Amino acid sequence: FFTEVLNRKTRTRVFAITGDSGMGKSSLIAKLRERTQSQRLKNKVFIFAVDVRAATNANYVFASIISCLQKAQSEGFGDASLDIKITNAADPLESPSIKNYLSTLEQSRQIVCLIFDQFEELYSKPVLFDIFDVAQRLFLSVTAIQSNIVLGFAWKSDAMVPQSHPAYFMWHSLSDHRLQIELQRFKHDEASAAITLFEKELGQKLLQNLRRQLLESTQGYPWWLKKLSI
Repeated sequence: FFTEVLNRKTRTRVFAITGDSGMGKSSLIAKLRERTQSQRLKNKVFIFAVDVRAATNANYVFASIISCLQKAQSEGFGDASLDIKITNAADPLESPSIKNYLSTLEQSRQIVCLIFDQFEELYSKPVLFDIFDVAQRLFLSVTAIQSNIVLGFAWKSDAMVPQSHPAYFMWHSLSDHRLQIELQRFKHDEASAAITLFEKELGQKLLQNLRRQLLESTQGYPWWLKKLSI
C-alpha cells in the first residue's frame, strides 16, 4: 500500500483497520511501526499513532497533526528547518507551512502516516462528536490533496453506529477512497501454528491437554491466545 502511494499507483490516502473487540488492532499498528524500521522502509515511511481515548476537544486532532509532522521531521522526513504551524483551522493541511512541508516529502519520496487508534470513541460518545467532525474534514482534505500524507483509522466493527450519525454516512459514502483491512479471528490451524511458535520460544512442547484447552478457550481471538499462552 505505501509503495503504491510512493509510486502514485493509487489515489487512496486513507486506510481503516477494523475488527471485533479484542482483535488486536493496536497490535497490528505496533507491528506496522516495527516494519517501517526495516532497512527497506526506515527512510521512506514514518508512522505516528495516537489513542483518541485521550481526546477531550477538537484541538486533539490539530495537536495530533503537529506532533506527527514534527516527530517525522526529527526522524529525517521532509525539511527539518520548516516551522510547522496550523494557521488554517478549517483545513489544517492548507496551512502554508504544512503545504511546504508536504511538498518536501514528495520531493524526497517519503510518506508520513498518522493513525487514530480506538476511533470508535469519537462516534460512541456524544460529547466527542465535534472531534469526529474535525477528523472527518481531515479525511476529506487528505483525500483531496493527494500528497504524501496518509491517514489511518482503527476501530471496533462491533461498535454500534446509528444511521443518523455522520459516521454512518461518512464511512459508507467514502468507501472508494479508503483501503479497509478487516481483522478476522484465527482459524483452528492458524491458532495451532501460533502455539507452535510459542513452543519454539519456550524451548519445549506443551502437553496435548494444555494445547487443546488453549485452542478451545481462546475462540480464535489472537490477543486472548497470546495472553493465556504467556
